[in-house]
Amino acid sequence: MRFLLIRHAETVWNSEGRYQGRSDTPLSERGKLQAGLLAESLKGMPIDIIYTSPLSRAYDTARALAAGRPAGITADGRLSELDFGKWDGLTRDELKSSFGNDFLNYRREPFFYPMPGEGSLAHAKLRVDAAVQDIKSRYGASEKTVAVVTHGGILKLIIFSLLDMSCRFYRCLELDNASVTIIDVLKDRTMLRLLNDSHHLTPLEHARSLNGDLPPAGTASVLSINHIAINVSDLGKSENFYSRILGLKKSGFIDMGDHTLTYFDLTNQTRLELIHYLTHTDAASVRETSRDIYRHFCIETDNINLIYEACRKNNVSVRKKPSYIDALKCVTMLITDPNNVEIEIIQK
Repeated sequence: MRFLLIRHAETVWNSEGRYQGRSDTPLSERGKLQAGLLAESLKGMPIDIIYTSPLSRAYDTARALAAGRPAGITADGRLSELDFGKWDGLTRDELKSSFGNDFLNYRREPFFYPMPGEGSLAHAKLRVDAAVQDIKSRYGASEKTVAVVTHGGILKLIIFSLLDMSCRFYRCLELDNASVTIIDVLKDRTMLRLLNDSHHLTPLEHARSLNGDLPPAGTASVLSINHIAINVSDLGKSENFYSRILGLKKSGFIDMGDHTLTYFDLTNQTRLELIHYLTHTDAASVRETSRDIYRHFCIETDNINLIYEACRKNNVSVRKKPSYIDALKCVTMLITDPNNVEIEIIQK
């Protein structure tokens, strides 16, 4: 069997460096986008069942992962975050100031010194070990993939349990928000296949590096009209028309599987996109596959998540939520205006 271990996406307290423990802090706007990128990156991986901590930051990450899959979600209290009691909501500096050696000793030797709330990591490991053994006893003889969406500290304990590692390595391991770790339990051994992978979050990190961080509410900007898209039934004739008749320069081609995208430069910043469907499918909407119709125009923004939240709060029709498309190397979403005109929004 395969364990697909996932840390929940980001919360505001994560970004502020605050201990969360059992406080039920929700995903931040950035965290919601992280969860979407995570789910998009794992679309090609079969998942048979999803276990999650019942705390909303983990459960909502699990819900994003489960969207469009037959896999059910099982909330297990044994996968809840460590209970830090009165330490919840405080940063490390605040904890050092308020609790002095009690906190510093715990940081140095978390399995020896107690913490408020749960008492110790050793106690937490007992419940985590029990949860892991229950999952292994149910699926261990199969080739199923079990996703476990939980918290950083709990994931470390799961990894130690599966790999039979000493817990003295607890402070040597860091797991990022919305990261993926894969461990295969085989007949003769257990193998770590992937550790703390977060490559799917690259678009967000790129945006952070360009802007210093995601822009605050109210500052999303339209950077350019990226492209105008039309459906075409005869790609060869269309390419000939736009190149030989209108004199446009062909600038790109992408094979998306059931359709292709061909690009011609209109200006330095704007392109014409010719969408050519190779076959009709029952799953595809009539709007998407209808031949020879204007399809949409696409604008590039510096904060796609802010636009998505504005659409959601104002009941604007969202045809596709923000998700990372690897072939396009950007985050995209589709909305319609009050006239039912389709608009694609992208963030590179």
